[in-house]
Amino acid sequence: MPKQWIPKKNKENVLKDPHREVKPAAIIGSALPNAPQHGGKAKAALGRGLNHPMKQREVRKMVKRLDLSLICLVETRVRLENTHEVRESILPGWEFVFCCSDNGLGKIWLFWKKEMLDLHVFQKLPQVIHCKISYGILNYYCSFVYASNDGIVRRELWHSLDCFRKTFAQSPWLVAGDFNVVKSPNEKLGGCILSGYENEFLQCVNSFEVDDYPAIGCFFTWSNKRDEDQFTAKKLDRVLVNNDWLCNHNHCIVEFLPPGVSDHSPALISFRNRKNFGPKPFKFFNYWCEHHDFESWIAKAWEGDARGTPMFRLYSKLKATKTKLRSVNKDLYGGISQRVELIRDKLEICQSQLLRGVDITRNSSLEQELLHEFTSISNAEEAFFKQKSRNKWLNLGDQNNTYFHNLVKVRQAKATIKCLVDEDGRRFDNPEDLKQLVVSFYKNLLGSATEVHEQHMIQTVTGLFQDEMPEDIKCRLKQPVSNKEIKDVIFGMGNDKAPGPDGFTALFFKKSWPIIHGSVTEAIRSFFISGKLLKEVNSTIISLIPKVPNPTTVSDFRPIACCNVIYKCITKILANRLQIYLGSLVSSNQSAFIKGRSISENILLAHELVRNYHSSRGSSRCAIKADLRKAYDSVDWNFILMCLLAAGCPPKFVNWIKECITNSRFTISLNGSLVGYFPGGKGLRQGDPISPYLFVIAMEGFTRLLKRRVLEFRNFKFHPQCKQLQITHLSFADDLLLFSSADLPSIRLIKSVLEEFKDISGLALNPNKSEVFFAAVPGEIKEQILSCLQFKEGNLPVRYLGMPLISGKLTYKDCQPLIDKIVGRIHTWSAKHLSFAGRLQIVPWGWRTLLKLREDARLFLKYEVGDGRKIFLWHDHWHPDGILYLKYGHRVVYDAASRSDARVASVLKDQEWQWRPARSEELVSIQSKLCLITLGEEDRAVWSASSSGKFSCAATWNELRSKGNEEDLLEWGVVHLKGTEMRAIVCKVAWWATVYSLWSQRNAIIHAGQIKSEDQLLNIIKRDVKNRLHSKNGFRDTILNRILCCNWGISVAGVLRRDVV
Repeated sequence: MPKQWIPKKNKENVLKDPHREVKPAAIIGSALPNAPQHGGKAKAALGRGLNHPMKQREVRKMVKRLDLSLICLVETRVRLENTHEVRESILPGWEFVFCCSDNGLGKIWLFWKKEMLDLHVFQKLPQVIHCKISYGILNYYCSFVYASNDGIVRRELWHSLDCFRKTFAQSPWLVAGDFNVVKSPNEKLGGCILSGYENEFLQCVNSFEVDDYPAIGCFFTWSNKRDEDQFTAKKLDRVLVNNDWLCNHNHCIVEFLPPGVSDHSPALISFRNRKNFGPKPFKFFNYWCEHHDFESWIAKAWEGDARGTPMFRLYSKLKATKTKLRSVNKDLYGGISQRVELIRDKLEICQSQLLRGVDITRNSSLEQELLHEFTSISNAEEAFFKQKSRNKWLNLGDQNNTYFHNLVKVRQAKATIKCLVDEDGRRFDNPEDLKQLVVSFYKNLLGSATEVHEQHMIQTVTGLFQDEMPEDIKCRLKQPVSNKEIKDVIFGMGNDKAPGPDGFTALFFKKSWPIIHGSVTEAIRSFFISGKLLKEVNSTIISLIPKVPNPTTVSDFRPIACCNVIYKCITKILANRLQIYLGSLVSSNQSAFIKGRSISENILLAHELVRNYHSSRGSSRCAIKADLRKAYDSVDWNFILMCLLAAGCPPKFVNWIKECITNSRFTISLNGSLVGYFPGGKGLRQGDPISPYLFVIAMEGFTRLLKRRVLEFRNFKFHPQCKQLQITHLSFADDLLLFSSADLPSIRLIKSVLEEFKDISGLALNPNKSEVFFAAVPGEIKEQILSCLQFKEGNLPVRYLGMPLISGKLTYKDCQPLIDKIVGRIHTWSAKHLSFAGRLQIVPWGWRTLLKLREDARLFLKYEVGDGRKIFLWHDHWHPDGILYLKYGHRVVYDAASRSDARVASVLKDQEWQWRPARSEELVSIQSKLCLITLGEEDRAVWSASSSGKFSCAATWNELRSKGNEEDLLEWGVVHLKGTEMRAIVCKVAWWATVYSLWSQRNAIIHAGQIKSEDQLLNIIKRDVKNRLHSKNGFRDTILNRILCCNWGISVAGVLRRDVV
């Protein structure tokens, strides 16, 4: 195809006026009209860039609709001599700056309104324009980027960005545009493999201390506009900001719009005033517990006389405690960061005067007071930001205030909902509109009942579950609750868990226990007597956590329930009791939340079953990854309660659970404020201690239903390797993976069971997220199965229970997501501000398990010496004697007048060894073997377990695994396999049959996925030995030979001969 006819990119990165509100009606999908994607005119318009009048007209319309103050156009392809004409056609009267490529074609065009903002250009380069933007008191630095397609040329851009960052450090900085490279494999969909420049870009982003600003809209920003088989999409365009930008401008909105007929998504950057979503609810600050007057505050609040039920009296006293703590917080900790700075300033002034000898007596005493006050308030600030950051792995006391503060900023930027789009595509960013949209969505999701065929449900569940529970378990479920049981549950809760609507954390109850334990235990015991809960206790905050990188709709968020500590104590007691029987009730194909079972069981079994799915050999088979739509939020209450009753749970125990799950009330946390208050109609709360166990019981209903229908159908064809164990599916909470032969009647049975389960439980499938994976299935059968299920065909690897489900060998690409997660944890904005002690804590998080392998890895890691700068002299394996420190000890370091951390380069100069004269026998031995070392050009790590010198999983495993001693095996063969006696012949035949059977089984596993048990293999070996020996005869009739015949099941008459005397 001629180059001039290749469709080119057209992207707009637009910056909104800082003090104007975003207009939802002004959001457009592209600067081009929605013309057909195929056709000469559309292609020509794209190919000619901004030269085309239609394109120029659309840019003018976009600027007018969005009321923009600045617009950046990338790859305009306007020739230098035409620049003035096109510029005047688009935005006459606007300020303008541009840069061109070497051939004179426009690359980056920047327009701005001079009357709205000031823009000062520092530098123009072919790939970037660096500038400073000022509006009123706001000042920030921007770099507008259009990176080269050539990875080598892009290095000039990375160098320019690095220099600009160093020049204007500690200032808000935004880098936006097309970088023409992705950061990780998950930013690419389809197409060829990555080029290798991605790591270079990622390293640059980390070294620049910038990261993607949380955005909404399209995640992939470029696509090749081709059919499904050749479709490719990437995240090439991005908006990067540094920490100072995040702290000062985290209220701005970044949205990647749909590309329309272009191949790139425009990035809309909108500034707006901070929106008020309403008052913030009370939340207990854990550091209050450290104040010396804390117990007196609680005791005073607890003195009040409250009347009513025990639970009402408890909440009345908690309400009085809130009032007291609010007052104390305002007096002691209000504006905590400003107080820290104020006290620090006072301390420095006092110390300055003291060191100048001014009023030593007074300033000495004052210094001690201020130092104590500063330490106290600084620790309180650290604890405050740690609690808000939800950090669980880093300890207090290492002065990581800046780290925690930045972590809070990052969480706020990612969690803040600035605008949403409804089902009709309408955009909302006004607080009242957002409140109405969110509350309406969750009222419909959580507040409405599921349509279930109740009579059919009761009949089905009663038939699936029989009263199987032993009487002693029933007694334990309904026995009275003790004060010790209550205390153990509360003291077992995490201190920093998000509080419920009452605002109190578990730490409050622990620290106040000597004062409040009587009211708490009485209130909780009253529930187990009356079976009734106060609505304040059973109220829940729904916290919205993004499920996808760029959340745009309400459904892109996961609702997490934040329950009150008192409620969680009640349901945790119920959960602990129910857990006793769960292992006996729930089938073995469920491994979630069952004591003694592990998630790894499902992962390993799933991996084994999909092994060789990439091969066209073997029997036709398929695996179905079924996604249950909003599973926790949709399951029917009556179905769960009926399952409990049918399984034999006492009615009293079931009524306790019924009161907890059916009388729930919800309020939504939207940007820190609570909105809405409505009763629930179905579903289980993610965050309620008993929810996982109840959901497991609900899925047990599916397991038993499918098992019953398979037995009734009789012609169900199991997946290979599954028939003997009757495996039809694996379940871990709401992750459902089904296995079957690729047989249409069997698939129809699975579909009918899924539909029947939906009718009785309310759990429906989401066809858009469900997939079928095929192995050795003809195309026609595939189409029939996909048509029957209405699912799409999936491709391995796929993520299952957090791990890649692969059909072949584990590759570097499969491990990359885990590596990216670890590296991402280290390179976050906030981690750059960790104290040294904090950094020491982040290392065990990622490497604790890996470090257990150090001793094994050390055996195989060797070095070839080049210049010696990267190799430790005493602690690395570079010498023929191995690791010198391990062989000779520390004494040899002293004898060589060296250091423990010395490098090989310290004794190597210009490719010649420069050791000091040997002063010990050990040094003589070391230096005498240097002639055996061949010096190379550079230091190189070698994996000795592999012949190539590169790391290999298979070669390393062969070295590490336990193997029989070959010499012992040969010695046994020499003794037992020689001769012509029957015993020697039996040994030879058994040897041959064993080797052949193991070799055949290996091939069957690799090529057909067929596995035989040990008993089956032994029977095959015995059969082969028996058949071979039957073909031989004439062995002497002796007692030993008769014993051999008896052991191998061989007829004596056919093998042994009697000697005639």
